[in-house]
Amino acid sequence: MGRRLIFIDDKPGYGGVSTCLICLANELCKRGYEITLIAAKKNVYETRVDALVQIEECDFTDEKAVERMIKSLNDRYAEIVNSHADSGIQIRLLRQKNRTYQLYLTEHLAIFDDPEYIEPRKEYFSLANQAEKVITVSLAGRRAFQAAGVEYQKLATVYNGVKAKPYRERTYEEIRLMYAGRLTETKGIFTLLKAMDLVRQQIPEAKVNIYGTGRQEQEVRDYIREHHLEEQCILKGFCDCMEKAYQEHEIVISPSRTESCSFTILEAMNESCVVLASDVDGTRELVYDGVTGRLHPFGDAKTLAGQIIELMKEPEKLRMLAQNGHYEVTHSFRQEDSVKKYIQCLTE
Repeated sequence: MGRRLIFIDDKPGYGGVSTCLICLANELCKRGYEITLIAAKKNVYETRVDALVQIEECDFTDEKAVERMIKSLNDRYAEIVNSHADSGIQIRLLRQKNRTYQLYLTEHLAIFDDPEYIEPRKEYFSLANQAEKVITVSLAGRRAFQAAGVEYQKLATVYNGVKAKPYRERTYEEIRLMYAGRLTETKGIFTLLKAMDLVRQQIPEAKVNIYGTGRQEQEVRDYIREHHLEEQCILKGFCDCMEKAYQEHEIVISPSRTESCSFTILEAMNESCVVLASDVDGTRELVYDGVTGRLHPFGDAKTLAGQIIELMKEPEKLRMLAQNGHYEVTHSFRQEDSVKKYIQCLTE
């Protein structure tokens, strides 16, 4: 019988957390571990993980269901429980007394090392020392736990990774723009719309395909209509094949207020796209301005517009950034390296 590990994912859809856990579960199965995934939705994992992985569904919106799940952990004879849940679930796990397993927390969110962010989450940070290990996917996240007093020995940082692909040469006869993410102000969608309003004044034919949905979708539609941007900003809705979308665009724009270790950015660079992103914690660990992509201050539509115009007018500069971005991601953010480092954290 192999060692038993339990992973917890409270996210209701496929995304960065599930991408990470699918890779880990499959590799650990190959190594003879017994893996249980407790997930908000079984169908996120059922066709993506090894048949030996046991998948259980938990309604994380139901307080009683969550309480039963947490209490059951002591009876499962698992060596490690690795939770990738939001802070509310993490706090409840940390409060459990007399645990029969080692608790490892993984923080995927973009956490800033400033008092204004940490203060409302004081309980989470203060309890984090009770975990055996805290794994972050960015140094920004690591700094936040350090600032809150979590012991250095308990912290580890493992960046997300992607399956490296060959560099795709492009003609740049047409330069196509895209955005992929939730339609919310936090993700910077309105900065992008404002930037496109400026871009069209110099490049009328420029347009951006916008993939995603979100709670502010109607506001986005209203803004596009009111500013007559229907030809420049095309809402594409949910996309179930991002690989194809990246391959059909040259520039990917990520103007988000917060990021940790964005799969969107990594996957775009892996597909030889140039990333234009906001200069925020997490993202600046992935993109070097002017070398592997371009960074702009969050909310600065004018700077973003200037970068779009410059690159659309100078395809050779675009090519250089694409080559460097692809080199960086395929050498520094390889999936196999990420999985290896993560498993080291779990098994060392």
